[in-house]
Amino acid sequence: MKPKGFRLDFSRRDFLKFTGLAPFFPVFKGILAEAQTASEQKEPVQWLAQVFSAYEQQVTEFQKATGYKVVTTLKDQISTNQTLLTGGNEIFDVVSNTCSFWTPIQEKKVIKNVPVTDIPIWKKGSIGDLFFDPEKVIEKKWIAEAMNRFIYADPIKKDTFSLFPYICNFDTIGYNPKYVDKVDSWGALFDPKWKGKVALFDAPQLTVSSTAMYLVGAGLMEKPKHGEGDLTKEEVDQVIAFLIKKKREGQFRTLWLSYGDLVNLLASEEVWIADAWQPIVYDVRRAGTPCTYAEVKEGSNFWFGGMAPTEPGSRDNLQAVYALMMFHLGGWFAKFIQQYGYSTPSYPTEEVRKAMGPEYYGWAYEGKRTYKPVKEPYLFVPEKYEWSMEEGTPSPEGHRREGGSIEERIKHIGSIEIWPTENQYYLEKWEEFRNA
Repeated sequence: MKPKGFRLDFSRRDFLKFTGLAPFFPVFKGILAEAQTASEQKEPVQWLAQVFSAYEQQVTEFQKATGYKVVTTLKDQISTNQTLLTGGNEIFDVVSNTCSFWTPIQEKKVIKNVPVTDIPIWKKGSIGDLFFDPEKVIEKKWIAEAMNRFIYADPIKKDTFSLFPYICNFDTIGYNPKYVDKVDSWGALFDPKWKGKVALFDAPQLTVSSTAMYLVGAGLMEKPKHGEGDLTKEEVDQVIAFLIKKKREGQFRTLWLSYGDLVNLLASEEVWIADAWQPIVYDVRRAGTPCTYAEVKEGSNFWFGGMAPTEPGSRDNLQAVYALMMFHLGGWFAKFIQQYGYSTPSYPTEEVRKAMGPEYYGWAYEGKRTYKPVKEPYLFVPEKYEWSMEEGTPSPEGHRREGGSIEERIKHIGSIEIWPTENQYYLEKWEEFRNA
């Protein structure tokens, strides 16, 4: 539905007001002072992204709000890197990917580093400490260091962006509560009770990390030298040996790689439990199959997605890319993306609170239950619930967002998805596991 008074010829001030960024207009207008306007745009912005980072509706809303035209090319994360690193940086204007796959892009210098001062909303109080000051809120030092290394071109100065963040989540386990008892550990994936009903993510960098968290927590492995997301060769050997043993015992029904494949496996009840993403859990529920998301004691696999202008880029669209970046820290996007379980760095702003309303915001970020009772919590999806825009009282039988408040989720980060130092070794050993 179009907001009241909506029109296609938005001015820059209208754009900032619509996205919830009006307070930053005095600074932002300086950025655009010498830029081409949307009406002067000769070629559309070419955006290389993934399905989960560039939904059709968010692209449409950005175009309506600004007048800038955007064309998206959607690939998986690996293919995004392959495209960008083989000449795509001369074709596309902007690229999105997750922190898990950002290191090769940083090393090849195919992106422009954006000055932090060019994105005026990026300041303390407007951006959550998880992104603005991760060392203050993340217990594990290596994770905070990785965050700064991905976000900033210089993690000490913090004056230019490398990967400008706009979505994030805390990955754990999805499971069918009809068959599986309450899950509170990564170890549930290896519990003999669910033998033959487990799907495992066919991505060594991530599955090795979550398995390592379980092994360390269970006392079956020493604390990794560099962190669970960046194991040494000897540590990778330990994890793969454990996984091969479980595979030979028949623990795993299958490996999954495609988002849609896991949705189908869980929705059909061919699989009862899997390491999963929260949007997958919601899509399983949308298919009518009960599903829930675990809160694991060892901690989640945290990740964030972001974007960067390409270098050299194909056309004069840099200011349109800046507008795209700003749009994704606004209120409209925060409300839209939460239906997939994703959070945004700008969640502390009053603009995000107003756009979402007190009930939706309280559920999404403050760990509060919905105002109305929810009879089937394992089938709950955000977009089918009627969120109140007025203050109310959470119901004892209301739905609580899995993981609780944003502070609780940050507290329980166990690892961050990164490109490990021994990445090639991970791949080689994963092939041994797959062929076992």
